[in-house]
Amino acid sequence: MVRFAESFWDKDPTGTAGYDTIIKRLKDGKKVCDDLVEFLKQRAKAEDEYGKALMRISQQAGASDEIGTLKDCIEILKKETESIGLSHCELSKRIEDVGKKVATFRDDQKNERTRMDEKMKRVQKEKKNAFESVVRAKGRYEHRCREFDIAHEALESLSNYTPKEEDKHRGKVAKAKSSQENADQQYQSSVLLLKQIHDIWEQEMQVSCDRFQAMEEERIRFLRNELWLYCNVSSQMNVDEDKMYENMRLQLEKCDDSKDIVVFIHSKQTGSEIPSPLKYENYYHPSKRDVAGSDQIKPKFLSLGRNITPKAVSLSTSTTSVPAFVDSEDADEESAYSVVRPEVITQRSSPSIVVASYDYNAQSPKELTLKKGDILQVLQYVDENWGFGKCQRSGETGAFPLRFVQKFVN
Repeated sequence: MVRFAESFWDKDPTGTAGYDTIIKRLKDGKKVCDDLVEFLKQRAKAEDEYGKALMRISQQAGASDEIGTLKDCIEILKKETESIGLSHCELSKRIEDVGKKVATFRDDQKNERTRMDEKMKRVQKEKKNAFESVVRAKGRYEHRCREFDIAHEALESLSNYTPKEEDKHRGKVAKAKSSQENADQQYQSSVLLLKQIHDIWEQEMQVSCDRFQAMEEERIRFLRNELWLYCNVSSQMNVDEDKMYENMRLQLEKCDDSKDIVVFIHSKQTGSEIPSPLKYENYYHPSKRDVAGSDQIKPKFLSLGRNITPKAVSLSTSTTSVPAFVDSEDADEESAYSVVRPEVITQRSSPSIVVASYDYNAQSPKELTLKKGDILQVLQYVDENWGFGKCQRSGETGAFPLRFVQKFVN
């Protein structure tokens, strides 16, 4: 297996590019954990809100007036909807638990990575300082070597010199030699110290690489397992939910329209006897009754060769008497004339044109609805208050109050 400890070294003695690459990977893994924790948090919140909404609407659902097998279906629908809501709330808690485990794992890895990173940074700093110390010691050593060489060459090149001058040059050579030896010792000591620190750094680097690799492998396995668990609990939710819907379907199979009709009739019936219709009673001759009822009533107007028996009723919008045209086939002429005098009709029987002065809403199907400005042809004057005519606007014929019209003046 490829190892971090074999793949992330740096050619630069003080470089940390390989190590920094590993640390960045671990930090990126931490960011992935952060995003996953937020995802699970939002998913759990959505499940909780959805579950509570289902429970709320199941409690608020009406249909309390239903009866029979359909009522049982609606009741189990409400019950199972509430159960589904509870299941989603439970799923929310389980997803939330997964998120908490991921958050705990993320924090644990962060703490261990931070601890090891701080230790490695100390060792890297010590190695860098030791390396720089070696570079400086080497520089001094080389400088002292050059000084010694110069002093020695000067001594060798002297000619015709006095003993005093020779002693002076020999003193410079000895001093340069001593400085060179001291610099050499410091240089060697620095190199030795650097080697010791480098060995420690190399060991810590390998340990850190191995541990960081193990942490990364652990992170991948952990997240894979937790996501697997997340899928399982979500999938199980679907299985449980389908069982609840199956309960609804089983209850719906028992729904029978004929049974529900029987239940409704038995619980709400009001009677099985059909009431008799009202009989016609002649106002002027109570002894004459139309057995067939009022279906044979046929309005007849004198202008068309038919009798009219006007019966005055009171308008809600006026105190003017309104003739309610009723059938008078069985009423004799004497009784009819006792209500409307024939001379009233004949005196004003010639057709004329009138104009509606006001709006008027018909009070019965035999009356005309008038709009202000409507032109009407008067076909018959029924009495002092009512006329019978045709409206040019609608083309309909019927009775109308005379006080709502005035004669047409060209």
